[in-house]
Formats: sequence, C-alpha cells, structure tokens
Amino acid sequence: MTRNLIMPLVIVLLLWEAVPVSADGLLYQLPVDGAWVLFDTKVTMTRGDQKRDATGQLRMASVGTATADGKKCRWIEFKLAMKVDDNERVIVAKVLVPELHLNEGQKPVENRVRGWIRLGEGTDVVELTEQNLGPIPGFMANPLTDVELLEAKLVESPLGKLSCVGLTGRAEFVEGTSTNKAT
Repeated sequence: MTRNLIMPLVIVLLLWEAVPVSADGLLYQLPVDGAWVLFDTKVTMTRGDQKRDATGQLRMASVGTATADGKKCRWIEFKLAMKVDDNERVIVAKVLVPELHLNEGQKPVENRVRGWIRLGEGTDVVELTEQNLGPIPGFMANPLTDVELLEAKLVESPLGKLSCVGLTGRAEFVEGTSTNKAT
C-alpha cells in the first residue's frame, strides 16, 4: 500500500538564537529550549485511486535536553492538528534524538533514543515503534532527495519582517505495511 503525503510547506529558516544544528525535513536549526515554530499544512493522501485532502497546523517545539549513553540529546515535540473532510484529528509526539543525528544527511528517526505518540485525542499514549511513527518521518526526514531552494519570502513574525529562504525535497519512509512519500 502506498500513501503519498504532499506537503507544500514553505520551510521557514527562522533566525533563532540557537545552537547551529540541522536535520533534513522541517528541523534545520535547534532553538533554545521552549522555542517553537508553527507551520500551516496541506496534505494530499493517496490510497489506491482515492485522494483525500487535509489541512491543519503543525507545531514543533524544542522541549528539553537529556544525556543518553553519554550523548547529548534533544527532546523534540510535535503537535499536528489536521482536518480531513469534517473530522479533526490531533496527533502529539515527543522524540528524544542525539544531537549528532540532528544534522543534515543524518537519520534522526532511525537513531531516536525513545519517544511516545498519541494518535488522536482520547487514545492512549504509546511508545514509538516502527509500526506507529505517525507523521514524524515526514517532518524529521531521512536525507532528502531532489532538494531545491525556494525563492525567499517575506514573513511577518514577532521578530518583525524576516526574509526567509525555503527549500523543497522528497523523502520516503515505511510505516508498517505502508510506503509513504513526502514532498
């Protein structure tokens, strides 16, 4: 089964006061703890010959540090609120990843130390496994392919108007019996 996730997101490289660490996907610079970014999302899901569109918001936050096996790690939290047809679904996940795997070209999801996910309100919080990663691999992708820089856009923020460069790329990941493709 193949599921295509097409996310035409402008990946905003905000000028956070941060440690210069990056990863593929939406995470390119680690901010100070407590900092977060909010993305408007549009997703097209294809299963067989059926297509469904979803819109919503993704909030990514740096929510702490820890040391695991002698490696400095970062807790990254995701909250994805999506509306498909008339149904809203909220997915919340928290992942502990060694900072050395939060660099471009690395595989942060595959090298996670631990994490948890809740795949909808009213559901149990469960440990992340290869079978229930939810949207995390699409947002913390393995190395992207077909990477292209996008034209700079003027973004209004609490920091004022910022000229932000974006990029687009592709990632593919397997979850359970589904192969997922994200743009």
